[in-house]
Amino acid sequence: MLAVVNSVDLTLYCSNKASDQPLYLIKDNATRWNSWYDAAERAIQLRQFIDEFTDDELASYKSKLSRYEARSRGLPPKDPPKAPSLLADKLTPDDWDVIATYMTILKPCKQATMKLQGNVNADTNVKGAIWQVLPVTGELLKGFEEAR
Repeated sequence: MLAVVNSVDLTLYCSNKASDQPLYLIKDNATRWNSWYDAAERAIQLRQFIDEFTDDELASYKSKLSRYEARSRGLPPKDPPKAPSLLADKLTPDDWDVIATYMTILKPCKQATMKLQGNVNADTNVKGAIWQVLPVTGELLKGFEEAR
């Protein structure tokens, strides 16, 4: 579902309140599962713009189709305008709910990954160490229980 949105080269953006820089869609990749979470999070931030874009595409296609139908009355048949492939992949409100649910479930995993990766932990100045695994595992299980 979300991979379809990511595969389209869209130049959607919305105002980033912190820096007034445009926010672009994030494309997930196969090597890091967190990239899917990041892509889903950004898509939810840009939901209004994604929906507007697909609605505009649908309106444009319907307009072309009605012009085609009006012109082709009594004339030899021509090929009708091709429907944009994006229209078959439009996210419904239920699709957006599923994405939000996956994000709720995956958020503790994202947080655990960020705590255990090899980057320096700003609070303790310690890199991901084996002694951090048990507390993070507890936090992860608590997050899953809350998401239930």
